[in-house]
Amino acid sequence: MVQAWVIMEPIGRCLRKVLGLLGSMVGTTPTSNKQPSRNSEDKSSTQSVTTADPAYRNSWTENLITFRVCGIPGGCSREQTSRILRELLLEVEDHENLEIQSLASSYDGLTQVATIRFDKIPEVLEGFPVRTEWHFTDSMFRSGESVITLDTHFLGLTILYTPNAPLEPVADLIAISGIGSHAFGSFKERGGQYMWLRDSLPTDFRRFRISVYGYQSRLDKELSARTVPEFSSKFLQHLTQLTMSKPNLPLIFVTHSFGGIVVKEALVQISRRPMDEQTNSILSNVLGILAFAVPSTGLDIESLLPIVRGGRNEAFLRSLEPGAEYLKDLNREWEALIQSRNIVIFAFYELLDSPTAKQLPDGQWRMAGPAAKLVRRESAVHGVKDSHITPINQNHSNVIKFEKRDETYNKVRDMLDTLTAKTSECEIVYK
Repeated sequence: MVQAWVIMEPIGRCLRKVLGLLGSMVGTTPTSNKQPSRNSEDKSSTQSVTTADPAYRNSWTENLITFRVCGIPGGCSREQTSRILRELLLEVEDHENLEIQSLASSYDGLTQVATIRFDKIPEVLEGFPVRTEWHFTDSMFRSGESVITLDTHFLGLTILYTPNAPLEPVADLIAISGIGSHAFGSFKERGGQYMWLRDSLPTDFRRFRISVYGYQSRLDKELSARTVPEFSSKFLQHLTQLTMSKPNLPLIFVTHSFGGIVVKEALVQISRRPMDEQTNSILSNVLGILAFAVPSTGLDIESLLPIVRGGRNEAFLRSLEPGAEYLKDLNREWEALIQSRNIVIFAFYELLDSPTAKQLPDGQWRMAGPAAKLVRRESAVHGVKDSHITPINQNHSNVIKFEKRDETYNKVRDMLDTLTAKTSECEIVYK
């Protein structure tokens, strides 16, 4: 579980520094005793780190790290939010160090969520990168004292874009990534800032509400759930809250790898329930799914088994291996569901092999082993008609990372256009 350190911070510079010193004297338990890779949103790096000393901190490519900011009161403009965050987090001489990359209304209707980056990580973010969440209080917002949360983990649901008033959203797009992934970083270009769900899609589909969903699924850590149905049940809680905030919006899912299994199981769970208004609303509103390298009939788990063997995560991982009874049962229910509900599936599969898991001399695991096909074509396209199948000349991780308006992004845009043509309300605006 992520440990949150709480720093009570009025804006006064002197008081902030005093409180910062007090915080460092008290200390807390970090969320992990292992450092993330160079980019905490990029799980493919083979770099292993065991210290968080200042010299290491300064060696990071710090301007590649994306932070999520939650709790911004509704009604604050981007300029107001930027000014307040600068006062809250930065010294005067560093005020140009912060960039707000997105600002969107949360589904609670009361607050907003932002994504931001720094040229250099502020000293007030004590413990970075081991620590992944910080809380601040601020009384500068017009609504009174507010709690502002910064994090790098992106757990739960994060809304990246909502249409600006007077426009209202006419569709919800929710993206979910796979095992051991990062909700935001999985869809972000490698070595850069571009993230297509945030930076291109709102221009092309300006009346979509666009979200990503994150969950703890690192196999070398305590999982946030023990089974696929448990992962899906937790996802359903967030999905239900989202759909209740804007009832009857068409739903589109963008899924990568295990994220596709989570969505399948979630929708199958709904279909088993008594058909009340809420249940029927969610199922009836699903337009379609863009499934990127989803292991419908199984995932190559051979290199992952040593990570979990003998532990509590082994049974979970084995439920995803080729031929697993769980996947067979899920596919039977899923195929009946998509036929009865006319859900459109577009499937993408990887053409390149991917590095596999390998334990390094320091005992840590990295994707640095011999290359292999993690999800084979027949698994990724199972049950999808040929005209809706697209190969991508990338490995398993990169299959969902696009460069700005590249060929694959343009294909995805066209597929979303096809899906939204099913409803006359969805207004498509191309750049």
